[in-house]
Amino acid sequence: MKRIAMWILCLMAAIMPHAAQGDMIRGLKELPVISVEEIAQLPKVTGEVTLTLGNHPLPRDSETGHYLIPQDAGTRHFDGSVRLQKQEGFTYYITAGDEYTKQDALARGTGFMIFGVSETECLASGVIFTSLPVLMIDTQHGALPGEEDESGFLRLYSAENGTIRCEETPIEINLRGNTSKRLPKQSYRVKIVDEHGEKDNLSIAGLRSDDDWILNPMYTDTSKVREKLAYELWAAMNSSGQRAQSSRLEYAELYIDGRYWGLYGVQERIDRKQVDASKRSGILYKIAANDRPTVEELLLCENREACRGMELVYAGAMVTDPWEPAAGLIRYLDGGEAGKTRMVLENIIDYGLWAMVTQAHDCHFKNQYIHCAYEGEGYVMYKIPWDLNHTFGDCWSTEATESNNTEYYIGDLVVDGVFGQLVMTGNDAVYDMIRSRWAQLRGGAVQLEDIMARAQAIFDSILPALARDNARWPEGGMGEGNSMSLKDIEVSLRDALERIDEYVAQLGAPETEEAGE
Repeated sequence: MKRIAMWILCLMAAIMPHAAQGDMIRGLKELPVISVEEIAQLPKVTGEVTLTLGNHPLPRDSETGHYLIPQDAGTRHFDGSVRLQKQEGFTYYITAGDEYTKQDALARGTGFMIFGVSETECLASGVIFTSLPVLMIDTQHGALPGEEDESGFLRLYSAENGTIRCEETPIEINLRGNTSKRLPKQSYRVKIVDEHGEKDNLSIAGLRSDDDWILNPMYTDTSKVREKLAYELWAAMNSSGQRAQSSRLEYAELYIDGRYWGLYGVQERIDRKQVDASKRSGILYKIAANDRPTVEELLLCENREACRGMELVYAGAMVTDPWEPAAGLIRYLDGGEAGKTRMVLENIIDYGLWAMVTQAHDCHFKNQYIHCAYEGEGYVMYKIPWDLNHTFGDCWSTEATESNNTEYYIGDLVVDGVFGQLVMTGNDAVYDMIRSRWAQLRGGAVQLEDIMARAQAIFDSILPALARDNARWPEGGMGEGNSMSLKDIEVSLRDALERIDEYVAQLGAPETEEAGE
């Protein structure tokens, strides 16, 4: 109740006394407005006001006592309606006066209070609106998920076409990630199932309808902008289409077992469906660590799940030697021929330039997916970026000697391993391809003003939710000295673009081989 009382005081500080309501969601329109002076005379708060969405519960934080209700930012008036569960003997009031609007509520995160008052008691709850979908997860045992699958139930709240929707489904949920498992705000994998435990599909936040989802905490990125911006930039720079399609990230707010858990990125998994891999001959790898296997280890590997830092995500029904294309990749990185595995030059160039623009220092070998598609007498290979939190200037450590144990130093121009090998062994025709592609991108997708305008638009769309996340996880981010704002992103991007312009212009000169200098 202490948190609830503090929440009431915070809202009261922003309340002006009004005699009539402004715009309001249906179900609360008829409530009389109560002033600050009148609130001061109310009895002590002893319980909460109950709101529902028809027969469905609404997302509510058990700590603060406030409800979070999704709304469509593209419409003028409040969407949908809620049901106030009135108790006999209580009269209900609202603090939202005639200046309260939906636009203000969504842009500034402005909330209001509802009071239920009897002669001796007072009930109170806060209400906040969000432009994002809301996920409410209840686990079977009421405990945070661990590494093993735990049964649970998901309610997905969203607003569209003037209504608020609630979709319900059983789920299985477990912890995911490596580093994120050690952080307070963790990453989860959610699998959609039906009442019999069989796979089922659900579309979340406008993404594909699927049974397997990632809830990304974005804990280390204070701005919560970098990953979405980096994924969108890859989508704009990727000239290979679906064969090199990465994940997409959309925002949602999450509740777990009645607690507000913060702002999350909902992501599609990179799997056979995402890249349209052949069910007969397609191969998909995930490079999960910098522990690079040798060619010999790959050729002798009988494990169809992993070989050191490489994981076999998918192999088609007709694939008999799933590690042979991976061995071709390692041969190429070692300075040899890739054998029957052919690198797609356009993809290598796109990835290399993207890695430099975003300064994705944690994605130059690991944190990539490799899609191998069979053509003619061998495989063609496409690189796909993944796990993009450390981009646009964000890093593990601010020590001048090293940024995150990836052999990159603070200020290095990040050069992807395959791209670096291409430059080192290339000829004038290759350099001309790189220069031509960079000129095309600089006239289109890769312009400082456009990228920063998109970053600002993303930031503005999540600002109230970001404030709620910061209140929930005040220690989030990687600490002082790391990139923490849009200005830091702009500084990193401006510097990268200037250095890439110079780097590309000098391709073919002897010093080009010293890519990181």
